[in-house]
Amino acid sequence: MKDLSCVCCGKRILPQDAHTDSQHTICDFCYRKSYTRCDACGTMIHVEDACRDKEKTYCCACYEERFRHIHPHDYKPAAIFYGTVPRFFGVELEIDGGGHSDEHAKMLLDAVNTDDEYIYIKRDRSLDDGLEIVTHPMTLDYHMTRFNWNRLLHTAIPLGYHADDAPTCGLHIHVNRQSLGATPTEQQAAIQRIQVLLKKHWYKILRFSRRSDEYCKRMTICGTAAALNLDHPQTVEFRLFHGTLKTATVFACLQIVDRICSIAQASTDMEIQALTWHGFLKTVYDEELLMFLREHGLFS
Repeated sequence: MKDLSCVCCGKRILPQDAHTDSQHTICDFCYRKSYTRCDACGTMIHVEDACRDKEKTYCCACYEERFRHIHPHDYKPAAIFYGTVPRFFGVELEIDGGGHSDEHAKMLLDAVNTDDEYIYIKRDRSLDDGLEIVTHPMTLDYHMTRFNWNRLLHTAIPLGYHADDAPTCGLHIHVNRQSLGATPTEQQAAIQRIQVLLKKHWYKILRFSRRSDEYCKRMTICGTAAALNLDHPQTVEFRLFHGTLKTATVFACLQIVDRICSIAQASTDMEIQALTWHGFLKTVYDEELLMFLREHGLFS
């Protein structure tokens, strides 16, 4: 009986102990440790490359054939910028409970991508049975007056999606680094002042985030490193907000991020250290943000 070699570890294996397809021969140990099979075509795939939908697992080719409107979690198209001022905001909104459904994804896309591509949709492994909606970068004014958040969110609700009451859902906001300063040095200084501002008013910011008590405890342990993701070379990502299907809440989150960035960019280190919460509130004029702060007992 002919011996075979495992393409993973190189060890020789007997045919009866091998896992094979048209491209791979893998020993049982390596298969159980790192591989699975596509439920559609039977191809062996590394677990890190597998695409999953509820109980089923797919290779990328079969996934894309079945889910044409839902991209893999690492999908990142070329950014399309909407608006004309320097600061742009890209939103990642997680919604859950309505299914990992290509039909639902198409309905969400059709609701707002009427004349251009404003959003795209990805799968998110942190969700139980939902989708991640991602906007292309837009100015604050474009988000509020041109992009139809109402239509998007009101399309998601009757499809069975939740966010405000779903512990799995977050709302992440990316801000382009170039809007924080003319040079990398200026941008880094502004980012450091953002971190100081968040730390100084941490418990107010956490209450604003609407996160669960358990999540807030974890966030407090991790600090601003969990709230602010600086791993992206072009953007700063605010990760602390809970997901929502309310347009006014989306606007309030965008507005407070804009305020934080503007204050951090325009202030000195000493001014940020001295800034009280009352002083921060005196800079707020946006209607949705003012209403949200009052409704959540933060306007004091």
